[in-house]
Amino acid sequence: GKAGSAAAANQNLMGVAVTNGGTITAGGAGTVSVTGNGTTTGGVNASHGVWVTAANSKITSGGGAVSVTGTGGTTPSGANFGIAVQAGGKITSGGNGTVTLNGTGGIGGSSNFGVALSDPNSTVTTSGAGDLSITGHGGSGTGPAQRGVVVSAAATVSSTNAGKVTINGTGGSGSSDNYGVDV
Repeated sequence: GKAGSAAAANQNLMGVAVTNGGTITAGGAGTVSVTGNGTTTGGVNASHGVWVTAANSKITSGGGAVSVTGTGGTTPSGANFGIAVQAGGKITSGGNGTVTLNGTGGIGGSSNFGVALSDPNSTVTTSGAGDLSITGHGGSGTGPAQRGVVVSAAATVSSTNAGKVTINGTGGSGSSDNYGVDV
């Protein structure tokens, strides 16, 4: 999905939004692939590539691989995340499925994170022997905190069985505090 444009300056535009208990899933060993791009049209608050937010909102599989790729948009204020999992949102796999996240922060202002996980009960997990990989590249802007991967406020990244967890982050370009990985 690709975010559109907005006439009002205080709008949030997302490439793919999974909200209010929505689910993207595949049964059995089926794979799930989600790609989202934020808007390149300015005049909005924030523009995430993929946004998973609120309790029971999730991207998951019955046993196949889950792949999520997101690129943040361009806004004057910043906070353009490649992938955002917030307010109890979840990205998981069932069985021995792998989970792979690849996010790139957008452009503008500050805090353009590649992958952002925040808030209690927000999780990225594998439940079987599948590996979990998160790669994030911070965006660019005039302000600070162009971070690759951010895990904060009691969010969880885990493998509940034998799977390997790998997190790779690269800070972007901004005035300061451009961390690769911030936990």
